[in-house]
Amino acid sequence: MKVKGFTLIELIVVIVILGILATTVAPKYIDLEADAHTATLQAIKASMEGASALVYGKSLVKGNHKLKDTDPNATVNIGDSIDDGNGVGELVVHYGYPVAYEDDWLRLIDFDSAIYGFESTTDGQTVIIYLIKNGKPTGKSDSCITYFTQSSGEYVKPDIKTNSC
Repeated sequence: MKVKGFTLIELIVVIVILGILATTVAPKYIDLEADAHTATLQAIKASMEGASALVYGKSLVKGNHKLKDTDPNATVNIGDSIDDGNGVGELVVHYGYPVAYEDDWLRLIDFDSAIYGFESTTDGQTVIIYLIKNGKPTGKSDSCITYFTQSSGEYVKPDIKTNSC
């Protein structure tokens, strides 16, 4: 009687091949969470760029794109119903672009505030969106953040960057 089956050597070879495949493929799937957070932060960056461009366009139309945020005429109407003391829907601009005020950016863009936090720097020039589980950022060089640094002068775009997770 002849029994058909695999020999011990054949089984060991298959197990070794599966082990090699697992060690080369597994790291690619382990880091998916970091890639997902980076992609979300890049989407937030794109939202900030889009909102910034729209505000600049409104500022150009109004003719106040050369004014600093300290000028009382450096505002645009973004058409929302929030009264921030400047008038309904008014947003302060700095050389035509949004300023680094946390409240203003929360009016301009939307993101999951249960996962991502919003922090302003002490100099008032930069706002940072960060992954809450990583803790508050210490600066613009931290990983897993998107930041907006307001315009430094006439015709100078704000600095909007994302640091990978």
